[in-house]
Amino acid sequence: MSSKLFLGAGLVTIVLWTERPAEACGGFFCDGAQPVIQTGEGIIFAVDGASNTVDAVINIQYQGTAAEFAWVLPLQSAPTSIEVAPAFLFSTMDRLTAPSFSTQWTTRGECRTPEYQGGSVDAAAGGFDAGASPGGPGSGVEVLAQKAVGPYHSVVIRSSDPEEMRTWLVENGYLVTAEMMLSVVPYVTKGDVLLALKLRNDRAAGDIQPIWVQMTGSEVCVPIRLTAIAAAQDMDITTLVLSKQGRAIPENYNHLQLNWARLDWVRNGANYRSLVAEAADQGSGNAFVTEYAGPSRIFDDQLHRTGQYDRAAIEESTRVDDLIRRLQTQGLTVHPEVAAILTATIGVERLRAAGIPPEQFARCPGCWAGQLEGLEIDGRGVAASVWARVVLPLAALQDMFDRYQYATRLFTLISPEEMNVDPEFAFRSDLPQISNGHSAIITRDCTGGVEWSEAPLEVFVPETGQTLFLGPSGDERKGLDALPAASVVEQLAQGLVLEDRRAEIDAALAVQEEVMRPYVPGGQGPRSGADGCDCRTSPGTDSTLALGLLLFAWVLVRRRRAT
Repeated sequence: MSSKLFLGAGLVTIVLWTERPAEACGGFFCDGAQPVIQTGEGIIFAVDGASNTVDAVINIQYQGTAAEFAWVLPLQSAPTSIEVAPAFLFSTMDRLTAPSFSTQWTTRGECRTPEYQGGSVDAAAGGFDAGASPGGPGSGVEVLAQKAVGPYHSVVIRSSDPEEMRTWLVENGYLVTAEMMLSVVPYVTKGDVLLALKLRNDRAAGDIQPIWVQMTGSEVCVPIRLTAIAAAQDMDITTLVLSKQGRAIPENYNHLQLNWARLDWVRNGANYRSLVAEAADQGSGNAFVTEYAGPSRIFDDQLHRTGQYDRAAIEESTRVDDLIRRLQTQGLTVHPEVAAILTATIGVERLRAAGIPPEQFARCPGCWAGQLEGLEIDGRGVAASVWARVVLPLAALQDMFDRYQYATRLFTLISPEEMNVDPEFAFRSDLPQISNGHSAIITRDCTGGVEWSEAPLEVFVPETGQTLFLGPSGDERKGLDALPAASVVEQLAQGLVLEDRRAEIDAALAVQEEVMRPYVPGGQGPRSGADGCDCRTSPGTDSTLALGLLLFAWVLVRRRRAT
């Protein structure tokens, strides 16, 4: 007997089927006229072979109105328990296991400072003149990280050019005046990074919570076939598997080792998603990347700690403003479920009467505590709901994580036409651990005193030993993007290597170095105007020639290997 979950408008219904329908594997069904598109799915499995039980916690990202959908989730057996799980579980999972990309920047030689044109910073006058930016708009700005942080969209950026920084900010929707830039200039010139924030307007906090079910059995399967009904192209599938048996592997899907030469290291992995999507297509469309494989101890005390919360302090509060501050003090207002509880308890009409938009209150209850002074509230009722929806589930989830030794995070992007097989997972204890932290050393080569904006980049990736040669902005990748996205496609359950492109990639990188070396300061070949030969008559000629040489050489290497 299999079971399915239907979740819609906050209602959970369990339907037990006496017969499992063909091709029945989780998805959205619209209750209203607006289409609902599933854009991602995250699942955490905890597999206990000794007790023959599987815990599964499922989280869905979607586009559409929460009140207008039903969520269909098939299970391998009738669930022995069904609970909701706080969204904090998945943000914690991402924080600890999602891939991260960092770079260490160095300079070889000393860059010549260009004669300043356009805008200027006059320290004596204390003014900032925003003139025309040198080079392309924002081309001198490094985007080090982009992520959602609470109610904000955040971006960490760095640039040595104040005008380039301002151009980037303006073009990305930030209101920047000359006066604002005046205070930013000292930090930019010193090399500091900037964290830019914008309020997010696409969140409805607490409307949907992950579902946590426990089942009898040992099957680990991600239900995606029915998802094809309403799935976006290249939909994210993230699976974290906890076990006592070793590293989890895709059993009926291929496995990918990414070609890190294709990653945009200059922008800290900004093209990672598209790289995985292309690699998955290279692996027949049904393939996973392992993003983390190692001890589950990284989750110790991350979800809940004994004595972390004081329920009595919340129960004794009778005023809304005081209650919100007590919840804040204990760190509970970070949970969207707590905001939803407060919204429901206070009431939408009372919020509006106080001049507070309910959707904004849901994003940040603490921001509005001052406008709710004197309003009475049932602290005991709020505490009961917070403990039922957040605290007790987190404590139980922490206990679950504590029982396992291994954690494996697998990721893929898949389109509806590829959702024809539910991925299943097995275990191997002989495979190496995989770190989710990746780094590169980027050297700006100013040998010969070239200008900073003209100095090419040399990227060294320690984990693979690869060295990449790029143009000054990192955009001139000289054929790198023509390389395979996956260096290895394998079938781990059967121990088969289906495609190994590492030798080809290494050969292509060697050719790329030869093509780029003549234009790297200090290299063995000629530079622009060297030996009476201007080899860089135009940017387009140089780029096309280098790309053509690289691809031609790569084709030759492949043909020789084929013969």
